[in-house]
Amino acid sequence: QAIWAHADLENCRAQLSILPLHAEAAAMGQSSGIFSTLRMLSDWGTLPDAERGTYFAELLTMGWYELLCCPMIMGAMVVVFEPLQRSGGKPVYKIKARLSYSEHVPRFQVNVVAEDGSNTNWVVGNLEKQETHLRTKPGEFVRVQVWKLMTNSMDISEGKSCLYGTSAFPSSTDIKILHMAITTQAKADLEDPGPNTDPTGEPLSPKINASSERWVQTVTVDDPKYEFQACTLRTDRSSGPQPQLNDIDILKVWHKGRKVAIARKQRFAGAWGVAEQPYLGVQIRPGENEARHEQGNTNGLFLDTSSLMMLLMCVAWSEETMLSEQDMTSRFSKAMRVQPGLPGSASQLGLSVAWDLDDVKRKLKHRPFTKFYDWDAQYPAQIEPSESEKLIADGTGAGDEMNVANTASVW
Repeated sequence: QAIWAHADLENCRAQLSILPLHAEAAAMGQSSGIFSTLRMLSDWGTLPDAERGTYFAELLTMGWYELLCCPMIMGAMVVVFEPLQRSGGKPVYKIKARLSYSEHVPRFQVNVVAEDGSNTNWVVGNLEKQETHLRTKPGEFVRVQVWKLMTNSMDISEGKSCLYGTSAFPSSTDIKILHMAITTQAKADLEDPGPNTDPTGEPLSPKINASSERWVQTVTVDDPKYEFQACTLRTDRSSGPQPQLNDIDILKVWHKGRKVAIARKQRFAGAWGVAEQPYLGVQIRPGENEARHEQGNTNGLFLDTSSLMMLLMCVAWSEETMLSEQDMTSRFSKAMRVQPGLPGSASQLGLSVAWDLDDVKRKLKHRPFTKFYDWDAQYPAQIEPSESEKLIADGTGAGDEMNVANTASVW
């Protein structure tokens, strides 16, 4: 009853349409059944679109993991994507919110999902947004988010347990910790209002050219072996500044010069309510020592710690997939577009406008890996190789040896 109470008639029909499929599978002795189906529907429902090209940026990544993060109220469900499946695929991880000491410091943990779709107490990852720095003034906006990411494997021993007949504890040796900085910047040109003055005799404030607004994101971690590029396929210019923040919907990850992950945000029109939580499709190259088969790795986990860390990087970049309520980014970005003195401007909201980028850098001097985009030294957009060139390079279409254009100024 709780399932149907939160869905309209059409959604109910869509959900009911897949129940016979799982019931038939259960009758054939497979692990899926009516109860796991009901549990799955109560968690994240059905997909708005079941086509593979809707969620993934690269279509020639043969042998890669393809995971889809389906948004929930306070977290996300990670499934192994299966094309044309209305449920999205088999769930392997559940990302859920944890108790935090402050509403401005969200925390999440990653739990393993059992074969029957039930949640387990196997915690293999943690995310914590430790810092958020917001600045705005007429024509300029800066936001820096610093995340702490941690992944671990499980030490499994034979014993009595309700899961797989074994007992498991978080590993104290196979563990990875990274700090990630996501810098979002926006700029709009200020136009000279001319020699005229207002009735009070004060000079007019510069006008903000809304058509010149441009956004850019710079992603870094405290491990120099990783490189990132936040880009898009929605505009003519794939990399560099974009007209809107939502245009930046693709994150590419390199490790030691080799492309290892690609993430894509997919938004759908007509979302209920004001909040919008995009789906996140993540493609991950399996590690060298990672044995891939239907039941995951030999230790019972689908991803090893390195691959899981790449998943957490992408999820942190797409925080809105996990949270329907964001920080004050919207309020600060709107204030950037309002001239001084008018309602909604930074000065009217009581926000300080006496800052520059050097002030933000000094605030983050304890995070030396943070980088900012230099608006005064805009480099030309990187030219992406054609599909044929990618296939010739490595046969996967992923462009392993492609170098990342350094479009950010290092300080």
